[in-house]
Amino acid sequence: MDAKIKAFYRKKGMRLKRYPLLDVFRFFCACLIVMIHMGFNKDTPIAYMTVKCFSLQAVPFFFIVSGFFFSKKLETADNPKSFIIRYSMRLLVFYGLWILTQIPLFISDYVVANEGKPWFYIAFLLIRRILFAGTAPFWYLLVLSESVLIAGFFLLHKKETALYWFGGIGLLLGLIYDLNLNFFIFPVFNSAIYAVFSWSLNFLMRGVPYLAIGIFLAKTQGKQQTNPVIPTLLYSAVCITNIVFFIFIFPDSVHLEKYMILYPIQAVTLFLIGINVKAENIPLAACGICRELSSSIYCLHTGVIAWILGHVIPRSNSYLVDWTVVIVVCILIYLMVKLLRITPLYRMLCLK
Repeated sequence: MDAKIKAFYRKKGMRLKRYPLLDVFRFFCACLIVMIHMGFNKDTPIAYMTVKCFSLQAVPFFFIVSGFFFSKKLETADNPKSFIIRYSMRLLVFYGLWILTQIPLFISDYVVANEGKPWFYIAFLLIRRILFAGTAPFWYLLVLSESVLIAGFFLLHKKETALYWFGGIGLLLGLIYDLNLNFFIFPVFNSAIYAVFSWSLNFLMRGVPYLAIGIFLAKTQGKQQTNPVIPTLLYSAVCITNIVFFIFIFPDSVHLEKYMILYPIQAVTLFLIGINVKAENIPLAACGICRELSSSIYCLHTGVIAWILGHVIPRSNSYLVDWTVVIVVCILIYLMVKLLRITPLYRMLCLK
């Protein structure tokens, strides 16, 4: 945590809490996300099961962590309104910088996919993608920036309950959208969401709901103690349930995530484990490296998959080898940038 937060805790006579496991879990979740974008299918059964049963918890977990620490930092801010705006704009700047690295690929993909269509139609699709939908994995920065503004508005006006209702309804709508129901008014609803956002990965269905969960957990922390055994058992039960579903109930489904609606519980319980299990023996330096690596892997991995595995190193016959190559290359890039003290790139990789 930064110096201002430390000073705030000292002034209040409070002990500054560390959450080492959260940093370890961040790294773990970043590695899970790599699996999603590597496109594993039924030909790689173990990797495919990992993606369908575990990887979907990763981004909700990141949002919950962001909401938790956003709430903590907001409490210490001298000017809460200014803090919220700066927090959101900083994320938006990082989003813009990372999107710039993808523009050539965007244009190429859209021109090929819409061959023969007018240029202004392609331009419209491209603008909608950048302004409203984002692209994997950088949509997270856009949605987090938007969600911080919305959640901050509720918090500034002392409307926490309204924020939780907003988040709860949004979470429900997201689950309904992902189920892709084809009766009643659901097709119209799905078409409207798709027309604006292209998918459910938006501030309404992902950002605000999970950010609100993190804020709620920050606000209620200390009022009630959670035995780490409870979330650990629940997390294990959900993971086992997903595996059973995968093997015995939906083995032929291409879109298992439509049924795996338990991933919000996975994300929440993983977070609760992270803040309730004492792991003070993990060094601060290791925590910092895990945080920075999680961010670097998240930001770099799609480029590494597209360019390194696509043009430099041929894909192997082993999904584990390919996945390991992506992780290792991302780590090497991070280490090179950090050791050479390339400050602009370091700030982009670590979102600092």
